[in-house]
Amino acid sequence: MKISIDYTPIVRIARGFLVAITLVFALTWAAFAANINATNKYAWSETTGWLNFLPTYGGVTVNPTYLSGTVWHERIGWLQLGASAGGPYGNSTATNWGVNQDVSGNLSGYAWSETLGWINFSPTHGGVNINLLTGAFSGYAWAERFGWINFNNSSPAYYVSYASFPGAPTGVSATAGNGQATVTFTAPASNGGSPITGYTVTSNPGNITASGSGSPITVIGLTNGSTYTFTVTASNAVGPGPISQPPSNSVMPLGTPGAPTGVSATAGNGQATITFTAPASNGGSPITGYTVTSNPGNIAASGSGSPITVIGLTNGSTYTFTVTASNAVGPGPSSQPPSNSVTPTTPGNTINGSCGTSNNVYFFLTPASNLCSSGNASNVSSNVSWNWTCNGSNGGSTASCSAPKIISPSTSMVSATPLTFNFTGMKSGNTFTVYQSTGGGSPFAVTSSSSTTYTIPATLLPNTIYKYSVTSDIDSTQTIIMTIRTQLYNGWNIVAVPYKTTDVNPATFFESPVSAIYQWIPSGATSESSDSVLGSYTTVSSLVQGNGYFVKASNNSTLLAYSGTAGPTTVTITLMPGWTMIANPNTTNKTNIGTAWVVDANTSPTSLSDAINSGTIGSSLYWWNGSTYDFWTVASNPQVEPWKAYWILNLDKKLSHTLTIQ
Repeated sequence: MKISIDYTPIVRIARGFLVAITLVFALTWAAFAANINATNKYAWSETTGWLNFLPTYGGVTVNPTYLSGTVWHERIGWLQLGASAGGPYGNSTATNWGVNQDVSGNLSGYAWSETLGWINFSPTHGGVNINLLTGAFSGYAWAERFGWINFNNSSPAYYVSYASFPGAPTGVSATAGNGQATVTFTAPASNGGSPITGYTVTSNPGNITASGSGSPITVIGLTNGSTYTFTVTASNAVGPGPISQPPSNSVMPLGTPGAPTGVSATAGNGQATITFTAPASNGGSPITGYTVTSNPGNIAASGSGSPITVIGLTNGSTYTFTVTASNAVGPGPSSQPPSNSVTPTTPGNTINGSCGTSNNVYFFLTPASNLCSSGNASNVSSNVSWNWTCNGSNGGSTASCSAPKIISPSTSMVSATPLTFNFTGMKSGNTFTVYQSTGGGSPFAVTSSSSTTYTIPATLLPNTIYKYSVTSDIDSTQTIIMTIRTQLYNGWNIVAVPYKTTDVNPATFFESPVSAIYQWIPSGATSESSDSVLGSYTTVSSLVQGNGYFVKASNNSTLLAYSGTAGPTTVTITLMPGWTMIANPNTTNKTNIGTAWVVDANTSPTSLSDAINSGTIGSSLYWWNGSTYDFWTVASNPQVEPWKAYWILNLDKKLSHTLTIQ
């Protein structure tokens, strides 16, 4: 608007009031929309000279179906091109202004000069055309008072062209990569009359963009495992053109998995066993396997998951290990940092005789003698486990014998019984009584003698924590000497894991292979005394604290061994009508459950005992010991142990209830 106001007085002086009004209209309309090329803007009249299609004030806009705006003639002044049919200067009759354009670029209609009258853009012996690819004008228009106007004159050289948006690229195709996609395309048929300056590719979903000077263009920052399509726009000096249609084919970027974490090594004889945690990302494709590599030596071993054993190591040499995960794309990065350092060792040679009564017996203090059947014990080699080299009989063969040290009597050791421990030096006296506590229950005496050695029997209950303590004839205080948790029953067990197990492969909870892990889903209630149950089993791939599970062990030495982040002290689970397996969510025994545990805490809270008394919940907890069910009434204040699962019954045939274990 400022341009119109500043220029209007000059035009009034030169051309008169009517011309000034026409100019103000033209500048208000066209000053911001003219798209004539700033270099190629002149047409030529042999009679009157040049015509400027992009003057300082005004100018012509080439629209898809019409031309609009104003032209300045060096000798005549302003020419008005008008607008399309239906506009203020529509070309609907011969008396209206307007220059139209058809789909081939042919122009028709009239421009108007206040001085010289009509200019015909499609005379009988001429006509003007716009090349839709280059934007160049060609041909002749006829002015009723001064004759032909040449739009592509050679001498003097005058030429008119316009610049518009380029057309849409075609043939868009995408190829997926690792977190990216490469997009190819064909340049548009029209550059809009101005050279194409670049292309932009846009993803769907995400609107992630990438630009380039031509095909191909790679879009980065995509999410592996997600599906994308892409569109392309071309840009020139005017701006970006329309989006390509249709979009590209759909592609799914895939990458290699991330690096495994938590890599730990345990040495053996010429080998090492490596455990690790699966990577957080599988790269969008399922992990197909893992490879463990030693340093030094680059000795490799592969497997489908943790643990993996690397063989062929040199005893006495120290190694660390890294792990890579692979999927269909290939191997991912190596785990960092490497594992702890380990040194494989050679076990002792067999001698003619035994290593002695101290061999493989757990001690609190260094055993003084009788480690070997003949010869004397050597010096202690470490603070954790003691090893002796001793001379055997019958030829002087050597043997390596060990006596492990009990690090903490109150720390539960996972053990396949029987196991022997020696408590020499812990108690003064001549007669010693050993007590056993089962699952947190009251201790009871299992032996009384002068011996300071006790062997745990093999007849213990499976998956149960036992504590052993000792008194003497001169010291009646019970001192804990050993805590163990026994192996699973060879067959079906009902178990739980009192640690957080998110993203942990359940197979790693067991030191020996087991069956699939099952959870019971009840489908109806029965009486507590009924021999029939309603429901079904379903396999699970992860464990949740507070829930119990079925698993089948295949030998008598399968240990449920896992240690991680402590589980929560409180969990709430749903009891559907019928039987549900529940569990202690952490490693501390639960007691006083009749008053401490709450039924329907968020709706109608009541203690577990009150829910039992009202007939909502069954009276007892049940545990499978490998051959039969043990059970305890809630009223008897049972110890709810970790690692085990227990059956509990919701007697309500219509409603589910919640149980808060705390």
